[in-house]
This record gives sequence, structure tokens and C-alpha cells, in this order.
Amino acid sequence: MNTNLNNLLTDFTNSSTIIELQPQWFYRALEISENLHNQSRQFNLYLQALALFSFESWIGLREPNLILNKTESSVLKPDLANILDVTCNVEIGNFKVCLIPTIDALDSEILIPRYVVDIPEFTAHFYVLVEIEEELELSLIRGFLELDRLIANKQIFSLDIDWNYAVPSN
Repeated sequence: MNTNLNNLLTDFTNSSTIIELQPQWFYRALEISENLHNQSRQFNLYLQALALFSFESWIGLREPNLILNKTESSVLKPDLANILDVTCNVEIGNFKVCLIPTIDALDSEILIPRYVVDIPEFTAHFYVLVEIEEELELSLIRGFLELDRLIANKQIFSLDIDWNYAVPSN
């Protein structure tokens, strides 16, 4: 099972996979985001939820035998969702995945929060970029970065003022 996930993720390093956003995902994402009392964070959580649903669908389409466990996902934990900008603690088998939602994957850099690399509670084996095109009702699984590669190269990534690693997108 672990080999399947590694092969599956390696499959899309050079291409994007388009997932159609389902109507029920919009409603569920809105419901999840409205649980936050901090209104300035609700849209970010909404995007995180759509990224989670998209990734779950993508996994199901590509490898139905893999089971995505989202019960510990930061999206579903209001205390964490209120402070995190990404979706942490998504599990597939023995692997942890961190989803990085974006609305503009054409940027030259992807911002990966330092805490999801340096704090064991949030560290993942794979960091997956998910672009959300809400108006087109599409998401794109853009690619991923393995933790080992991120750690091996983090000294060359700059830290921005918000303590995000700025990782080149190409």
C-alpha cells in the first residue's frame, strides 16, 4: 500500500490533474468554514476544505484501494483551522499529507508554512499543491514535494516575513 501511494504521487509531478468540484463540496466547505468565529479566516478554511475534498476524490479515482483518513485533518479541527493556512494531518496508510490550497498556482513561488516542516505534529511526508478555481468549479492537483527533498533543500529557500518557505514552483 505504501508503495502504491509513492508511485501514485510520483505519477503527477510533471502534469496537472483536473477534478470537477461537486455541488455538495461547496455546501460542506461553507458549513465547515462558518464554524470559525474569526470571519477573516473563513475563506481560507473554505479553500482548504475544497482542496481536501478534491484530493480525496483524486485518490479515489486513481487508486480506489487507498483509503484517505481525514478524521484528524486540521480542516475538521476548529482550533487548528483557526490558525493554519494549509490542511495538515491527512493520512493515507502510513503517510501523512499536507494540502496547500492556492487560487493562483502560476506564481513563481509556493509558500509552505515553516510550522508544517519543522513541527512534528504538522509535518507530512508529502506536500501537495491544490489549485482551486471556484468560478470554473474545478480544482487542479498541481504537484507535490516530498518532505526529504524539502528538508534537504530548505536552506536555499528563503523565509518570508510570515515564516513561510518560498519554494520555487518549477
